[in-house]
Amino acid sequence: MRASPLLIALLATPAAAQVLPAQLDKPPSVTPAKPAAPATSSKLVSLQAELKAVEGKIAELKAKKDKLSEMSQQDMLQLQQAMDKKSQLETMISNTMKASSDSQNSLTQASKGS
Repeated sequence: MRASPLLIALLATPAAAQVLPAQLDKPPSVTPAKPAAPATSSKLVSLQAELKAVEGKIAELKAKKDKLSEMSQQDMLQLQQAMDKKSQLETMISNTMKASSDSQNSLTQASKGS
């Protein structure tokens, strides 16, 4: 195998003496070229617009959720008030029936006693 003149010249330089043999087998690393700025810029603008649209939709859904939650709390409060009112009415009816029964019993006892 014959060494190329370029390889011989590189090996003759002092910097080449610092290169390890294993590094000679590796191909040089290549960094990918950056994409053109206008394409990236337009894509960035597009993504930002899409992000704003999604954020707007999220805010809209949160507002709807809060409204439903608020309505649910109002419904529960109204239900509790209705149940309290029903309980008061049942107690009033029960007291009225007991008073009526007591009055009838009292009249019956008075008529038996006379």
